[in-house]
Amino acid sequence: MVEVDIFDLLEQGLVSQPTFHRERCLRFRYYLNRCNLCLKSCPFGAIRESLYLELDEEKCTGCGICWQVCPTEAWAFPKSPEKTLRTTILSLQTSALELICHRAAQDEVFSPAPVALNVKRCLASLSLALILETALSAPQGLWLNDELCPQCPMGSAQSIIREQAQKANRILKAFGKEETIALKSSLPNRDGLLPAQVRQGDEPLLDRRASFSLLYGELVGLMRKAVGESLEGLFGQLLPPEERVPKHLPEPRLRLVRTLARLGTPKDEEIPASELPFGLVEVDDSCTACGLCANQCPTGALIFHRNQESFAIDFVPLACIGCKACEGNCPTGAIKVKPYFSFPALLRSLRLTVFKGELKTCRQCGKPFRPTEGEEICPACRKLYYPPGEMPAG
Repeated sequence: MVEVDIFDLLEQGLVSQPTFHRERCLRFRYYLNRCNLCLKSCPFGAIRESLYLELDEEKCTGCGICWQVCPTEAWAFPKSPEKTLRTTILSLQTSALELICHRAAQDEVFSPAPVALNVKRCLASLSLALILETALSAPQGLWLNDELCPQCPMGSAQSIIREQAQKANRILKAFGKEETIALKSSLPNRDGLLPAQVRQGDEPLLDRRASFSLLYGELVGLMRKAVGESLEGLFGQLLPPEERVPKHLPEPRLRLVRTLARLGTPKDEEIPASELPFGLVEVDDSCTACGLCANQCPTGALIFHRNQESFAIDFVPLACIGCKACEGNCPTGAIKVKPYFSFPALLRSLRLTVFKGELKTCRQCGKPFRPTEGEEICPACRKLYYPPGEMPAG
């Protein structure tokens, strides 16, 4: 059988450094949000803070940590940095697995798992989705080799790896699964470790038929993406401005949602929103139907739609990352991100209406607005045309 390394051919010409999409960045979308996850996580200080965030290409090593920590995928690669690795992991069919970063790669590894995978990137750049997918494919244990992290120039990588492992185990626990993800540095005893079969995580070899099948799938996917984006752009321009909301759901987030569906039935327990990147919102009666919450949502979790007589705010629970951009931009404080959430509540409905109401037409500007006390002039016109104390009756 002829073996062809098709992945090297597919990846030729792709840049190794991420591109910054400021329209997805929370700091850009919401001026009070001082999100600095990428700034503090970059091990080489390659991200600079100016009017927006900038990449120092001379310092950037393409490790991918910024891509992993960013909740909105503002830092993105032309091709998913995990695609090849994910294909390899899911094809291993092993009961337990150890992941080793390229800086600690060895020809012989003594491991608690029968297979050890050398990964060409820092383990801190692995997404929560990939860690969970790997844990499901290796049910007896996933070990993240962090033993050389303290001596590594990447610096803060070990704390990020530990945090990702804790989040993944927390999700497994919420679904009644055994917490099978561990750091190798936590092993108390090394006496019983045996040599593992060492594989290269980013260089799987495929036979010729599988190679052409993969290439065909890549081309079809690119064509569908191009057609979909062009249609979305066309119809997006036909919508009124208040209904044009961001449609970008980060690729790692999309995979995470799909992985949750494979975990079965979750336990009905409240989880602090600070522990995991999820959230639920609630809207009270002070809502003025301005639509800012949906306009500022970076993942499209909030959808605002209205006509001349009524309006509604819809919510897509699994798309919410708990960033609170909606809460910070609401002029009346009507929308809040709940401090706790539960997976049954997240999974109960793909889309639900969190608030709706009737509208009036402003007699000054003719635009629809939501009256709170029987007003006939919208808040914007009252502020623009009528000084305090001179508001006409009605």
